[in-house]
Order: sequence, then structure tokens, then C-alpha cells
Amino acid sequence: MVLGPCLGPTDNLLVVLRRQLEPPLRANRELGLSLPVPPRSTTIPDLVILDAARVRPEANEQPPAIVHVVVEIASPATYRKDRTVKSDKCAQAGIPGYWRVELDPIRVIAYALREDTYAELGAWTAGETVEVDEPVRVRFDPGALLP
Repeated sequence: MVLGPCLGPTDNLLVVLRRQLEPPLRANRELGLSLPVPPRSTTIPDLVILDAARVRPEANEQPPAIVHVVVEIASPATYRKDRTVKSDKCAQAGIPGYWRVELDPIRVIAYALREDTYAELGAWTAGETVEVDEPVRVRFDPGALLP
């Protein structure tokens, strides 16, 4: 699937997810999440998959209870934080899924919440098919995320 020459990995993944998710699930970019994990904090993931019917449009931050998956696109500046700090806070907040997309080379790693920590579901590179059934069902080739 070729998406478009000017789109980056985040936009391409957003398009892939929006084509596959069934309502009320929806993928959104850069949505503020209020994480009640002490100390209370706000995080803005690159993408989230959420229950669109439960979004409060008037709120600057959404509760983690409406989020099914947090997706972070790792960059050199955020790599360490995405691997540890953000994933730990999302797990403690009870968000069922956490995905990390690494860019060099392209790789998607999907995790699902098991009790209070994330367990890896799988890791896929370009030419393979991401096959995730929890907490949402999606299929795609990570190579399609590249510009």
C-alpha cells in the first residue's frame, strides 16, 4: 500500500489505522492525556487509538480510560523516554496497549498490558505483516509507514 510521498511515518500510520478501525474506535494525533500516576502528569503521545464516543471535545486532556493504545514514534531525542518513562506511566494508568515505532530501520513493537506491566506481543520490520488482535485488531506492513 503506497500512501503518499509527502507523508511521514506518523501520518502514514494514522491513515493505515483509520482505514482499519471500526467505530467507535478512532486513531488521533497528539491528543493530551491526563495520567493520574503520581506525580500526576500530562503526556501527548504521537498517536492514540481511542473510543471516539467517549472523547470530551471541550477538554484539553482526555482520561486514560478512553484510550486503547498509545503509539510513540521513537526519535533519537525521545528514544529512551519512549522505551521506559512513557510506557511505564501508560501501564500504571491502565492503558491496554502500547506500541513503539522505530525508524532506522523501521520496526513496530506492540505491547499489551498484563496486570501492571506491558508484555511484548511482537516486533515487525518492513516486508512483514504486523498482526495485532489486542486490544485492537490491525494488519499492516511497517514498510508502508515510510515516506
